[in-house]
Amino acid sequence: MKFTLIILFIFSQSQGESKKFELRLPQENEAECLKTSEEVKLSINLPGISFKIQSSCEPTNSDESEESDSLST
Repeated sequence: MKFTLIILFIFSQSQGESKKFELRLPQENEAECLKTSEEVKLSINLPGISFKIQSSCEPTNSDESEESDSLST
């Protein structure tokens, strides 16, 4: 079964405003996905701004993988 690595970038300002960006990367298997997921976690707090990277893995459903393939060609 294939998996998708989801990386979430979160930028927050002290006023409570935040922006989120999501990146989805295909992975060959769950072990590869989990290993990569552990390597991309990060949190930086600076005066007035916060930056976080969170990651997770989820199984890729066959419709999603077909859509990804058609976008990459």
